[in-house]
Amino acid sequence: MMVLRGVNVFPTQIEELVLRIPAPAAHCQCVLTRPGRLDELTVRVERRDGVKAAAADEAGAAVDRMAKDTIGGSSAGSPHGLAVPTPVLGRPEERG
Repeated sequence: MMVLRGVNVFPTQIEELVLRIPAPAAHCQCVLTRPGRLDELTVRVERRDGVKAAAADEAGAAVDRMAKDTIGGSSAGSPHGLAVPTPVLGRPEERG
């Protein structure tokens, strides 16, 4: 569980949002940072093979909107979707 600006956020909540959209692959990574005084959550999502970058960017924006609607928080505090090419994110078996 992560606490994002006072809101409890479970990675499974983010995963549910990602799986609702066809462009991203099922693999995602939640990156919680604090560049200033407030936390920010970036959701890195792999795009499926054959999906163009523009469609992947739209999917990232859709994750943004859905996260704000379901999880809540201000737009700066809501998770930000970022589509990355496949396979960029390490798999659990690769991380050791």
